[in-house]
Amino acid sequence: MTNKPNELEDLSEQLEDFASSLPRQRDGQGLQHGRSHVDAVMDKYGIQNLTDEEWEARDNAVRATSLEEARRNAAKNLKARVKKAIACGAPAGLVELVAHGDLDRNTAVMAELDSWRKSDRRIVVLSGPVGVGKTVSAVRWLMNHGGLSPCFTRAGDFEARGRYSHVWRSEWQNASGMILDDMGAEYKDSKGNLLADLDTLIDTFSVGAGKLVITTNLSWDDFQARYEERISSRIVGSAKWVNVAGQDLRRL
Repeated sequence: MTNKPNELEDLSEQLEDFASSLPRQRDGQGLQHGRSHVDAVMDKYGIQNLTDEEWEARDNAVRATSLEEARRNAAKNLKARVKKAIACGAPAGLVELVAHGDLDRNTAVMAELDSWRKSDRRIVVLSGPVGVGKTVSAVRWLMNHGGLSPCFTRAGDFEARGRYSHVWRSEWQNASGMILDDMGAEYKDSKGNLLADLDTLIDTFSVGAGKLVITTNLSWDDFQARYEERISSRIVGSAKWVNVAGQDLRRL
């Protein structure tokens, strides 16, 4: 018996039994007629009379076609996510690294982000020295989980653009996922505009639908000293603070 798909085996066996049970006439016409009838029925129902080797080759071809289609879809999806991440402001080099590079050395930071993503906290702060993988891990999160309206900005750009652009303010206020990178490197004006903007930013994401990832080289003590009680207390109440340790991965 040939190796056919399960749903066709019963019908195929019945047809074979029917053909074999036909009376054999002296000239063989009865058997020939029976097998012609079997072939006609098998054709009608799309049953292929293949050998075991032919069925295996067919199955391998179907499997290879499915895998190739999945590979093309994955590549198309990745290309779209790369385009979206760059369009929202993420550095192209980091986006390409996330898309095609080796991120094994960033697994600890990524694990922290995955844990935070499943929590009810809307904000996470990644704190640590230069080069330990904070930003690249944040970009990975943005590409995979940033939603339909992601946003990436350096803290310095956030401060500068916030003073002049209402369009920019509307963009980050409506972001589904946002990265504020390198907090602590921005200019701190004497009028308190930066603190006011940061206060609005943290308040927006702490109660809204979007999520915010902040990266900083500042320790918690330095963060408190720079941003004073109002911002620090909002971080305590709304965010998960993650201390990221390790060597500068850019020098390894």
